[in-house]
Amino acid sequence: MADWTDLLPTALRAPVMAYQNKSQLHEWWKRLLVYAGRGDTNVVVTGVAGAGKSVLTLCQHGEVKDHEWEEPGTSTEAEKKAITVGEWTQIFTVVPGQEIAAREAALDEAFNKHKNLEGVVHVVDWGFTSVRSSVTEQKLRDAGYDTLEALRDYNLQRELEEFKKVANLIATACATGRGPKWITIAVSKADLYFDKLDDAKMYYYPEGSSPFVNELNSLIKRVGSNNIKCRVVPVCPKPKPYVWGETKVSPQLITFDEPANYMKNFISILAEVSHE
Repeated sequence: MADWTDLLPTALRAPVMAYQNKSQLHEWWKRLLVYAGRGDTNVVVTGVAGAGKSVLTLCQHGEVKDHEWEEPGTSTEAEKKAITVGEWTQIFTVVPGQEIAAREAALDEAFNKHKNLEGVVHVVDWGFTSVRSSVTEQKLRDAGYDTLEALRDYNLQRELEEFKKVANLIATACATGRGPKWITIAVSKADLYFDKLDDAKMYYYPEGSSPFVNELNSLIKRVGSNNIKCRVVPVCPKPKPYVWGETKVSPQLITFDEPANYMKNFISILAEVSHE
């Protein structure tokens, strides 16, 4: 398992020309399948609404390139992207976080319909989940979540319940021979807590201690460590402040290269687990 702070991409073996051509053909075929609305999910991206699933996947896909780009709103449909990971291109499906029909259909397709599911990217954010609706915000305040600490506790509980659901789907799919072969926990919005990365690491890392770690280790035990590989990686694809009430947490960037370095590390980890 790569070190939490290792941000240098692992060098990949340079393929020969014939292999490059084969990889390019594979990439264009996958892109054509997505364009045509077809193709089985190879990597499913899960997590609660507001954790940053779409932003992370869009950054992987190369769609976030300038300062004028605006963060997507709440997803109402599953999003499919053909993304090159290492030497091959995989079809990524981003599952909506809210309880809607499109979510259930996307989860069913990924975990129950075929045997092409290679991996799961489960996005978490250490309690800094975006609240995108003014109605939801008011309901949370009325319920007593009027401080950042209270809101983060609430978000972490939601995050845990979501992971339990995903873990059960993974365990069932593995038991029926459908995969996945790996799971990567993407700890998003790391720019908001660079000064507490070690604390965040221990909350999600298999060697750490938290309710989330307990669920993660339970999943690995159910499936078998030889049957599913687990990695935990911090990411901050699109740094932005987090505001709740009068409290504002600003990104703790030292250099503008940090988000890109974290993203490169994340992509290199996916390439590694995809070929282990």
